[in-house]
Amino acid sequence: MKKFILLSILKTWLFSTAISILFLYLYLDSIRKPADEYRHMCDMSGLAYGLIIMWVLFLSLFSFPSLLSCRKTFQKPVSKFLCWFLLPITFCIAFFIAFSEGGLDKENIVLSIISCLPWFSFWGFYYNQFNKKLM
Repeated sequence: MKKFILLSILKTWLFSTAISILFLYLYLDSIRKPADEYRHMCDMSGLAYGLIIMWVLFLSLFSFPSLLSCRKTFQKPVSKFLCWFLLPITFCIAFFIAFSEGGLDKENIVLSIISCLPWFSFWGFYYNQFNKKLM
């Protein structure tokens, strides 16, 4: 079980990083102005890619309490769910509040979805696989 969880953390980080970077590239390319020919040389889009990589890495680091679900005391469905999702969801909410500075606009929501949705999709898939293996 521990090996499955550790491999799940690694695979989730790897796949979600690749997909988030792809979505971010497509998003930044779609909002580019037509006259902006030298976009890669004159703006800070590289910073956005670095932030996505760090963001997904921190989500993966905050998923290590899922190892607690291997213990008998955390075998209840609610306890397993909290072990797998409590810290990542709390981190996402805190980061979104800090990132948006109290204001909701379209760009903040899109960037939050690009950075969070692939990771939570893969992590939810591995959570379901874990529950199937446990039964």
